[in-house]
Amino acid sequence: MLVYFVKQRRDIPFNWIFLLFGAFIVACGTGHLIEVWTLWHPDYWVSGFVKATTAGVSVYTAMELVPLIPQALALPSAAQLEVANHKLQREINERQQAESKIRFQARLLNAVQQAVIATDIDGTITYWNRFAQTLYGWSEAEVIGSKIAEIIAPPCVRSQALEIRSSLRTGESWSGEFLMQRRDGSTFPAMVTDSPIYNDKGELIGIIGISTDITYRVQAEEALRESEQRYRTLAENNTVGVWHLSEDGSTIYINPTMCSLLEIEEAGELAGKTFHDFFTPESLEKMANKHSKSLQGQPSSYEVDIIGKNGCQRTTAFSCAPLFSATGQLQSFIGAFTDITEQKWAEAQLRRNVFYDSLTNLPNRALLISRLKDLIETAKGRPDYRFAVLFLDLDRFKLVNDCLGHFLGDQLLKAVAQRLQECLRPIDTVSRFGGDEFAILQDNIQDVSEAVHLAEQIHSALASPFYLDGHEVFTSASIGIAINRAGVKKLTMQAGLRTSGVVAQRYEVQTQLENSGPILKNSSSSSSLNPQPSLWEGEASTLLSTPLLRTEYNQPEDFLRDADIAMYRAKGEGKACHVVFDSTMHERAIAHLQLETDLRRAVEQLALDQQLSDRPDAYLTNCQFQIHYQPIVLLSTGKLAGFEALVRWIHPTQGMISPVEFIPIAEETGLIVPLGWWILREACHQMRTWQQANGNSCNSLTISVNLSGKQFLQPDLVEQIDQILKDTGLQASCLKLEITESVLIENAEAATVSLEQLRSRQIELSLDDFGTGYSSLSYLHRFPINTLKIDRSFVSRLRTSGNSRQARLPLQIVQTIVTLAHNLGMDVVAEGIETPLELEQLRLLGCEHGQGYLFSKPLNAVAAEKFIDFR
Repeated sequence: MLVYFVKQRRDIPFNWIFLLFGAFIVACGTGHLIEVWTLWHPDYWVSGFVKATTAGVSVYTAMELVPLIPQALALPSAAQLEVANHKLQREINERQQAESKIRFQARLLNAVQQAVIATDIDGTITYWNRFAQTLYGWSEAEVIGSKIAEIIAPPCVRSQALEIRSSLRTGESWSGEFLMQRRDGSTFPAMVTDSPIYNDKGELIGIIGISTDITYRVQAEEALRESEQRYRTLAENNTVGVWHLSEDGSTIYINPTMCSLLEIEEAGELAGKTFHDFFTPESLEKMANKHSKSLQGQPSSYEVDIIGKNGCQRTTAFSCAPLFSATGQLQSFIGAFTDITEQKWAEAQLRRNVFYDSLTNLPNRALLISRLKDLIETAKGRPDYRFAVLFLDLDRFKLVNDCLGHFLGDQLLKAVAQRLQECLRPIDTVSRFGGDEFAILQDNIQDVSEAVHLAEQIHSALASPFYLDGHEVFTSASIGIAINRAGVKKLTMQAGLRTSGVVAQRYEVQTQLENSGPILKNSSSSSSLNPQPSLWEGEASTLLSTPLLRTEYNQPEDFLRDADIAMYRAKGEGKACHVVFDSTMHERAIAHLQLETDLRRAVEQLALDQQLSDRPDAYLTNCQFQIHYQPIVLLSTGKLAGFEALVRWIHPTQGMISPVEFIPIAEETGLIVPLGWWILREACHQMRTWQQANGNSCNSLTISVNLSGKQFLQPDLVEQIDQILKDTGLQASCLKLEITESVLIENAEAATVSLEQLRSRQIELSLDDFGTGYSSLSYLHRFPINTLKIDRSFVSRLRTSGNSRQARLPLQIVQTIVTLAHNLGMDVVAEGIETPLELEQLRLLGCEHGQGYLFSKPLNAVAAEKFIDFR
């Protein structure tokens, strides 16, 4: 207890006396214990030693206490004790308050969410708050007395940390970002503030540092810097112009693309200019109208035109977005400008490509239909409103392309387009539909006579030659006319003069405006070795009594369809014609389409039946086609020389259909190829059947079969004929193939090869309808032809009697053909012999063979067999 007391009361100046006093008590006690111990163990020397020691301690204690007796006797008075007691109590209170303050400050520092570390001037840690333990991972007990640089400073920055601490010794504070290290070795950025600590004497006794983990702030700042750099890079390298404006319109930022749009090098060149100086008045007005949306915080987007510094105008897609402060105050605007000048040009070009022809720069079909639709709507509210469509197709344009090439063909189309435009009024529209087709929309006319007059103007304009790269080219057009409301007041057509093969006519036709009118046709002059009857001869009554269709169109396609129908009617009547549409044309067109459909089905059924038949040359009882045979006789004796095979179509509902009606359709659609092979096979089979039935009497007969142009151009022509002859068993010398001049001349080289192959097989070749086509003597001698057939149009004119030149001309033409054939080693067959006079004339001219109604009409197989027996 004495030792504890001495230790706790260090303030007593002579407390070591108590230690001596304690040693004395211990010695006395030890002596008594020795005496007890000697009762059992009589070791008296030990007891004596203890007693001697005790006596020595006692004497030394007494000697030390004697000098203290005077001090002990000088005790303070009661008043003094009272004062001393108050002083002691005050000191105790002050000490308690100081300790309480220190404890509060300690709690306060521990509550701070920042690391607070205190060191002495040598950098030894003297204080370490609770958050420092959390932040750095070291406890207070582990770091007190350690050097701070070794605890929290990474090796890479320790030298810098020492420099900072050295500067602190001068009394200056330091604040900044510093890299710190945790107990696990990881580092982090911290905001550090170091301040010097002074004692009451103003002496530097230490340093206190406050550190805050700013990892998230640094990451946010880094992300912000990256974001700013990213967006700046994006803005600097963007093809979109960016213009950042303050609320008062001053420029905050402008990117290089925007500088390029404004035709400036840098933003400094905007000095003295406002935002409004770079836009057209129309764009500024548009911006003013849209600005209210921006003020309301709504982004807006529209097109504006920018005028650069040098006056270049460009169209941009402009979008504007407002920027607001945290309090909702409008601060600035950001405008984005995308240069769409080329896009707008491309759109305009695309629109032009959509609505204009790239070759002639005329409106195309789509634009004409659009305008025609507008006129149809206008006409619905105006009963007296009339307009017309003229549909043009250039005649023999393909020949220009084939002979002169497509480049000159395109040049011809451009020249034609120019002449057509010269014929029109400003309110009219001419368009190119494609190829060699044009359409004209004639607006606001009084009656159909104006459309007819325009057609005549076009014929006249196209009559003059075109000069293309040194070539003189002529062309004409077939024109179909359709009008929304038909009717004419008075129409006069000049016609009637016929001189030296030139056909013209003269008629005057007057009609009423309300309900009727003629089919209007006109033909430019034409000539040939075979003058045709006037297009109007024998038709005047029909034309006068045919009512025009009072048409009310609802769809532009219907309007164009009718004009197209009329155009094809004009083309069928001859070149350089124009025809006004009437209702019967549409009906004929529908009938033509239905006939084509029925013909296709009949030919397809024919091919299907042949595939199902066991015999390749079988005659099919359900076939719609029949072969009739017209006898060909030797004119000198009347003896039968052979037959010409002629196809007939027995329609299921319409009955017998003339070849004049369906053969052109078959040629146009290509159906003539399978139909032609069937005709050839059936004719060969029938001739072989007759030969087998009649013996040697039929072996000298030949069967003539027409070979179409499309058949002749087939690459396997010779192989097909060989196979048919093989299947039917007919000798090749009994077959005679009839070919027209046009087929041979259009492809002379290939035709020569094919004809020579056929002649090498003993197949005879006949040139059909000689004199009605090219009649080219230069080509005739090149082909291995056996026979020339004189067309019926020449034979029929042999009936004319008299000594006039007009009466002698047909006889002279036929005589020329016969003489030509004989000189070339060919025999002659005359077609269409109907009278004894014609027969006699042909015999006198030396014509070998003939056919016609004088001998027999075309016969079916049974009747033809009887004709063989009769002859």
